[in-house]
Formats: sequence, C-alpha cells, structure tokens
Amino acid sequence: MGFIMAKAGLLAAMGFAALPLVGAYLVWHFTQPQIGLWIALGLCTVSAGLTRYIPLPWGLFIDIFLALTWLTFIFQKFSYTDWSPLNHDFMKFTLVWFGFMCFELVNPEAKSFVAWFYAMRSIGIDMIMTIGMIFLLLPHHKNLTKFINFICWISILAAIWGMRQKFIGTDAAENRWLAKEENGSTHILFGSLRTFSFHSDAGQFGGNMAMMTLVAGILAMGPGSIWRRGFFAITSVLCLVGFGISGSRGALVCPAVGGIVFLFMKKNFKILILGFIVGGSLFYTLKYTFALQGVEAVRRMRTAMDPDNPSLQTRLRNQKTYRRYLATRPIGAGIGSAGYWGKRFSPGSVPAETATDSYYVRVWAEMGIIGLLFNIAFLGYWIGRAGNIIWHLRDPVLIAQTTAIYCGAIGMFFSSYGNQILSGFPTNMYIYFGMTFTVMARTFEQQKIEENLFQPEELEHAKT
Repeated sequence: MGFIMAKAGLLAAMGFAALPLVGAYLVWHFTQPQIGLWIALGLCTVSAGLTRYIPLPWGLFIDIFLALTWLTFIFQKFSYTDWSPLNHDFMKFTLVWFGFMCFELVNPEAKSFVAWFYAMRSIGIDMIMTIGMIFLLLPHHKNLTKFINFICWISILAAIWGMRQKFIGTDAAENRWLAKEENGSTHILFGSLRTFSFHSDAGQFGGNMAMMTLVAGILAMGPGSIWRRGFFAITSVLCLVGFGISGSRGALVCPAVGGIVFLFMKKNFKILILGFIVGGSLFYTLKYTFALQGVEAVRRMRTAMDPDNPSLQTRLRNQKTYRRYLATRPIGAGIGSAGYWGKRFSPGSVPAETATDSYYVRVWAEMGIIGLLFNIAFLGYWIGRAGNIIWHLRDPVLIAQTTAIYCGAIGMFFSSYGNQILSGFPTNMYIYFGMTFTVMARTFEQQKIEENLFQPEELEHAKT
C-alpha cells in the first residue's frame, strides 16, 4: 500500500485496501444475487448527490451492479432456473421497445455510438435489465412491501436533506455545484433557492417528492395498523414540504392526475364527484385568486397556470422548431442527439441547441414521431394492463399497495410532459420496479392465499 501510495497517490491505495471488502461483497452477491438489484435501486437515488462530493461515474456503477446481477444469475442458475416468468407480455413489449432503440443505431442522422450508449442507458438498458431481473429474482409479494418501505424511507431522507438546504443552508460541495452558471441560474431565482436535495436537480427532486406525496398519501388511507398508516402519513407530509420547497411547477400535475385516477380506482363515483369538486376548487384558487400569495411555493405554482408565462412560451417555440426539423425525419435525429449528450457529441446541431424540456419532446427529437407513438403505446399498454389487474384484485392490502404505485406512475407520465423526470434517476428506476410489481399482482395475491395471509371467503363473509 505504501508503494502504491507513493506511485499512484492516496486514492489508488484506498482502492487497493478495499479489495478484501470487494471480495466479501462478491461472495455475498453470488449467494444472494438479488442484492445487486436493491443496491442499484439505492445507488440510483443518491448517485447524483454523491458526484458533488466524490467525483466518480456513479451512474455507471448502477449499470455495473445490474450487469453483475445478470451475470451472477446466469452462471449460478442458468441450467436449472425457471425462465418462464420472462414469458410475460409486459416483458415482451419491453423487449420490442429496446429493439426499436437498437434500431436507432442505423439512423442516418445519428452522430455517435457513444452518445447513443450514454443517452439510452436510463430508458433502455437499465429498463430491460431491471424489469427482467425483477421477474426472475423478486417474484414474491414480500418484495413489493420491501420496495414500498425503501422508497418511503429514502424519500423521507431526501425531504429532510432538502429542508436542510432550504432552512439551514447548503454545504461547500453544494455551493460549488451552484456556482456553475447553468446550475445557479436555474436554482437561485430572485434570491431564493430551489432545493434539489441529493437529486440531480430541483425538477427531479420536486417531481419525485410530488409522486411520493401521492403514493404515501394513498397508502396512509389503506388498511394496516395505526403505526404503519401513521408512518405513511408522515412520509406524505414531509414529501409535500419537499415538493413545495423544490419550486417545481410541472410536478403539480402528478398528484392532480394521480389523485383523479385514485378516485376512479376506488370504484366509488360519489367520492369521484366530490374529488372533482375539491380539485376544481383548488384549481380555481390557484388560477383566479391571490390566496396564499405570500407563500413562495404557492406563488411559483400559480405561475404554471398563466398561459403567457415566459417559460411556457419558450417551450412552445422550441416545439415549433422541432416540428419543422422533424418533418422529414420520422425516426428522429438519433438517440443522444439532444440535450446534454447532444451538446457534448454533436454541438451546433438543431437538437443539441434547442432545449427539449419535456421527456416526450426528447423522445420525439431523438426517435421521431414513430418513436414517440411507440413510447406512448408502451405506457398506454401498461396503464390498461395494470389497471385491469388491480381492478380485479380482492386482497385489501395488495389493492392499496398496487393502486398507490399505479396512480403515482400515471401522475408521473403526465408530469413528464413539462420536465424530463421520467428518464432520470431515481424516478425511472422507481417506475420500472413499480410497473413490474403491478403486473405481477395476481401472482402475489395467489401467494398470499396459499400462505393463509388472505382468505377471499373471509372477506366475502365480512362484506355480507
């Protein structure tokens, strides 16, 4: 270690010293390969924040853990495992979507294979590896509960971290990040900080907090002990505060749309009508009154209701630019041609110099109208498939869990029209886990019946 430190520095010596820990982890990983999935889920939540303190490619580590999980599974269980869980229509649709992204490699407009690889990881490679491994390694209903517990606890931590930034102040690493012009100009508005917690930016943080406000709120109204429902209620309130201090306006769509879906899934149309009345009242208050105008979060959300808002007008102009540019490009300009990767690998081009702002505009710019329609069809298929499964479930606990995830995901689909939340960490991984667990819900219910955790006959008797 002394020799390595003298020749290559302290960081290299620390890496050498960590080798026994790496070896111990590999032994653990090869005996319990699902550990890699959970670590990837945790790492995707804090990776952006870690880069501010330790400048390493933490995003690539997520891919490494997912790939290592697949390799472990193949070498350990290939000859005797049951591959039938992958024979699911949701998995097949995912494979077709991934195949279309691979087809984009032959797009004549594409500038770089490296740009394609970097840009498609979060919406392609990570998606297919995660969904496939969940089908194979997490087929038990207990994993759904573990997932919900995890995202609630990590969301509480994210909200508290954001409140520390807002009410106590940012630390030295966060100040260095804000000192960069592209970060400071979007996160310090009129002298007020838009908190970003340990997420990539305030938009991602706000969107994630808005989704978890809804998810935890629905779970708090579901069955369970008073302590568990209290835990979800606290999670929802803290996430609501996190959403407010993020200053994210587009994320307001998530709880609004998700809440409407929840009222519909309750199968009680009297409550649905009441919900529309309450939602309409809130909309009217934000758009046509100045109530709570002194509250910064409310004041910023109110600007989202203004059709003449400069930010909205800029986005509409950018979409007109893309409409002209993509008129002769039905499969787009190539994955990695827009946004950050476009500026890095194809500077000066229209996609690189025109902000996408929206997740769907990004898909449209990079994969054309064909890719956009395909992506919408994929999301629409899941909405219909998962909704039908949840509608026919009978276990109250499972209904509450899957409905919360379902409503949160749909809210995020709509919210991503205003921001690229759906393609960023950690929201994309939360969505991949949630989408897969919801389409497995019938299997989970059957497992609970076999384990005597739920008896349909007792439920019917109680109703009678």
